[in-house]
Amino acid sequence: GAGAGAGAGAGAGAGDAESEGKAAEVPATSTQSKPAEAAEGTEDKGAHDEKEVKMKVEAKVEVKEEKEVKKEEEKESKEDGLSRYPVVWPGAVAIKGAAVPIRLHGLGGEGHGLVSLLPGEKVTVTRRMKLEADQMKDFTATLNSWKKENFAMLLATPGEGAGSRAQFDSQLVKYLIERNAAGVVQLEGSAMMYMFPPGELAGEYLQRSVPELDAASLDTYLLVVLAKG
Repeated sequence: GAGAGAGAGAGAGAGDAESEGKAAEVPATSTQSKPAEAAEGTEDKGAHDEKEVKMKVEAKVEVKEEKEVKKEEEKESKEDGLSRYPVVWPGAVAIKGAAVPIRLHGLGGEGHGLVSLLPGEKVTVTRRMKLEADQMKDFTATLNSWKKENFAMLLATPGEGAGSRAQFDSQLVKYLIERNAAGVVQLEGSAMMYMFPPGELAGEYLQRSVPELDAASLDTYLLVVLAKG
């Protein structure tokens, strides 16, 4: 009886020890798996964040490329708008001690032959003509009184080369706008060259003479009138 009791007690003790051992293993196993799961979650989050950043960068690059393409298309459109008006004289305008590169585009008309009166490389602005209402009225009346073959309209745009656009804008366009004047060049004999900055007068002349040319779409220009009295 004692042996059986001792055996039963020993068996029960062994069973309890085994149960405790198993019970101890379960939390240990559970505790070890949680950091692993957390690490996997961190890795997933990191991969997701990296993918999101990559997508944002790609989206920005795509937007930038679209803007560049649009800008190039607008530039080509403006160039196409002037393509029907060939460059008839590439040269420079001397004004206030500077030589500003320009290109003159022929706008057609019966007086296009007056371009031959332009010198080879450079013209010099010798005086200014105020763009006041009375003076412009007289000037327009004079133009209207001349034969069509005695005057021609051209469009001046920046010459080629780095810095030409900035120079054209600051030393010609801005200069004439600030002084509310047209630049005047004395050519061969009685021929004159008038350079008008963008504005109501230039817009009106262009609209009347070359209605198919949208001056408002041009980045920068001068209206040039060649006249032979």
